[in-house]
Amino acid sequence: MDEVNRALTRASILRASLGVFKDSGYQDASLGEIARRADVPLENLLEIFPDKEELYNQACRSAVESWHNWFVEKSRMESDALASFIALCREAFFFLARHDETRGFLQTGPLVFAFSSERFNDITDRGVAFLAAKLRECAEAGIFRAMDYERVAVTMHEIFKLLILTTYTQPHDKRSEDLFENVLDLFLHGLFEREAPARSPGTEQR
Repeated sequence: MDEVNRALTRASILRASLGVFKDSGYQDASLGEIARRADVPLENLLEIFPDKEELYNQACRSAVESWHNWFVEKSRMESDALASFIALCREAFFFLARHDETRGFLQTGPLVFAFSSERFNDITDRGVAFLAAKLRECAEAGIFRAMDYERVAVTMHEIFKLLILTTYTQPHDKRSEDLFENVLDLFLHGLFEREAPARSPGTEQR
């Protein structure tokens, strides 16, 4: 199998595994069913993922990467510094609420809270660095006060991580949405330079 076909096959297997793990749970999920849904021969699957544990771990990494890429993309779509920062915070929280298959996959596996697993520290570090850069951007624009950007980013990440946990333990509803918005509002009032500016277009509470 050449590198291009191997990459395409790997991506198909990872996509299919989300649904199979979600529907069957980790224990009952079979590599044969994953290969069938991915439309690849089982021997090709085993060539890339030698066992179910390895496939599950890589599927978790893929899910966490998708989460990171999602909030980065949404944040970069906003040209206004404050709107970009708020989009980053909101999209990081609401990712699982908007992706039922990913949420279901993560809920049924042995790695109960993948977003906080140490095995994905490299992705977490990138997310924290991106958040710190957005804090600095808002400060340099005169919106936020000067601060220790990395320390504040780490603190915000840990608190948002606890909020994201609510999407594992209960269905997404207005209560969890309001809880997040209230926490975000408290953060913003602690970050603003002197008087808080009016929220930029598109950043009002949804």
